[in-house]
Amino acid sequence: MTGVMLGQSLHQAILRKHLHAAGTDVEFDTSLISLEQDADGVKAEIPKTEEGKETITHAKFAYVVGADVVRSKWSLVHQ
Repeated sequence: MTGVMLGQSLHQAILRKHLHAAGTDVEFDTSLISLEQDADGVKAEIPKTEEGKETITHAKFAYVVGADVVRSKWSLVHQ
């Protein structure tokens, strides 16, 4: 079996291109306060800071993917 190695930036670019084509948003440097799954999907609490004021966004998604990397707590992919 032959393998292929991709650097992280190339891998992210390919992934983002395909996710965008599928109508999915990708957020980087995004924190996650809580995550709860039920039969209808996933509920998430996400802090947002705008103009120096932090608010909590309550959102519902079909799915959530977290990619934890060395420099950040979470990267969220949602639709």
